[in-house]
Amino acid sequence: TPDGMRLLLAVYRPGGVTADYDIWLTSRTVAGGAFSPPVSASGLNSGAYELNPFVSGGFVWFMSDRERGAGNYDIFRAADGATFGAPEPVPELVSATSDGNPVLSSDGLTIYFSSDRSGSMGDVDVWVAHRSTPSGTFSDIALEPAVNSTGPDRPSWLSPDGCRLYLYSERAGSADFDLYVAER
Repeated sequence: TPDGMRLLLAVYRPGGVTADYDIWLTSRTVAGGAFSPPVSASGLNSGAYELNPFVSGGFVWFMSDRERGAGNYDIFRAADGATFGAPEPVPELVSATSDGNPVLSSDGLTIYFSSDRSGSMGDVDVWVAHRSTPSGTFSDIALEPAVNSTGPDRPSWLSPDGCRLYLYSERAGSADFDLYVAER
């Protein structure tokens, strides 16, 4: 979380809602202190996969295949508070393909995400959408060509000033995913 006191992570771990990837939560009481043992993030998990949580604007954003199953992911959000609200898909970002890895700007007006929708450069690519208010609807969905390759590319973090986008990618010549940073 932005205050550094809670950490949400996706883990394949026994003890979750199912033996799938679930979102887990750990917290600490003092800045810089040790985190508590992680527990399943009650309210966010289902019998499907939940991955890549991102906290922004009072919501936990994540990807799940709970509605379409079998690796067909959509982006969901749930109110973040003392307890989590009911997860809901973000309808304007749903496509006929798989969408995930939501990463929002610090003002909540821009979202970067991964998708293999029509127009991709290769495999899964980084896409971007904008909205005019933090409670508005995202529109102007576009491929972010400067950060993509012919392999799978997925965003993971955006600096608060919006100038550095971290992504993981399996680019040509790579044996596995590597971490990259794109700057502007």
